[in-house]
Amino acid sequence: MPRVKLSDKMIAGLAVEKPTRYWDTDMPNLVLVALPSGTMTFYCYYSLHGQKNWLRIDNAKSVRTEAARLCCLKTLAAVRLDGKNPVAEIAAQRMIGTYCSTRLSRDLVRCSRQPSRVATYASSHTRWIPRRLWRMRCSTSAARCSHSV
Repeated sequence: MPRVKLSDKMIAGLAVEKPTRYWDTDMPNLVLVALPSGTMTFYCYYSLHGQKNWLRIDNAKSVRTEAARLCCLKTLAAVRLDGKNPVAEIAAQRMIGTYCSTRLSRDLVRCSRQPSRVATYASSHTRWIPRRLWRMRCSTSAARCSHSV
């Protein structure tokens, strides 16, 4: 994990034999990942509530180093000042409109009379729903449940 001052000139002449991460000295959370195929990508590394996250900024050939630094700075400001998690927001946007999100949003989780056995199985899904999610789902729709949780 070498630490270097990333610049457009340095990136243009960069060739690696194995995947390498280059950490910027000016912006410690900015990382350039260089692959042997020639692909170089900027990432913003941050930690929120103990969880480490990598936000992909863009390909190094399509964005300048200063723009990547600015994007990383804005991301860190949003994380530290507003408590936002950009990686989780992107994942949530990807889930909108998918089969799984529409089926779970329609009360497919049925309340069981035996909560200890967690017999909540969505009819069209192939996996059991974790107990904590089942409880959360039942507590939000308490008026429709036939038993107390």
